[in-house]
Amino acid sequence: MKLRSASKKLCRMGAGVFLLMGVVACATVESQPTPPAVVEKVVFDDGLASANFVYNTHDYEAAINEFKSIARNANVSASSRRMSYLGQALIYLSSDKNWHSLENAKLALREAGQVEPKENEEFSLASDLLMDSITITIGTESRYAELRSKSGNSSSEVVRLKAERDALLVDNSNLLKEQAALNDALEKLKNLTLGN
Repeated sequence: MKLRSASKKLCRMGAGVFLLMGVVACATVESQPTPPAVVEKVVFDDGLASANFVYNTHDYEAAINEFKSIARNANVSASSRRMSYLGQALIYLSSDKNWHSLENAKLALREAGQVEPKENEEFSLASDLLMDSITITIGTESRYAELRSKSGNSSSEVVRLKAERDALLVDNSNLLKEQAALNDALEKLKNLTLGN
């Protein structure tokens, strides 16, 4: 009986690992014949594994709805609520152009950071690592966007400076022509007044 209870507890705690690794599986300890491998939607009490399964199928709309539902549910553990916010952040950091949003990822991460553990509850190491990884990813992506913006600005600055240099070269050439014309006129005036 204790073994079965420990197995269930490990499955619940392992929900964070599922998101981190992208694996939805929980082994049972009892020795029973292994059923044939069939991909089906796994549902636990809090729905986190189900949301993770949907996330892994890249059905982000359904996954975000499931994650949001978990986050709103006051009856689920704080750990599951935190992981649901982190799951949302992962969706917003995906390469899918329809869902990629750095601002929404930051918001979901902020929400995850505000979840307080309930009495006698601790957050798992996996959720802490996932939170740190998402924080690093958001920071890196923010710096990349900033550098890309600066390089775009510097490219336009280079183009502007080149056009300004070309205009100055044309002005310089015109001034040199005018100076040569004035020097010729001055020389003619000297010749006329001195009477050669």
